[in-house]
Amino acid sequence: MFITAIFDALEGRDVAIVDIPGAFIQLDIDELIHVNLDGELVDLLVRLDPTYATFIVHVLDKEL
Repeated sequence: MFITAIFDALEGRDVAIVDIPGAFIQLDIDELIHVNLDGELVDLLVRLDPTYATFIVHVLDKEL
């Protein structure tokens, strides 16, 4: 999503945002969910919201 937004901005594209109800499963989740991002996605996320910098963990083994 972030990469698409960057290309849209650089190329001066018109963008529309639409919310489709029920597009994602909306459930009560009783467990902790972790999302792993790597490479440039991490850099982009921190540029968009620097508060995420506190959650960055450097991993030597690429297999998670």
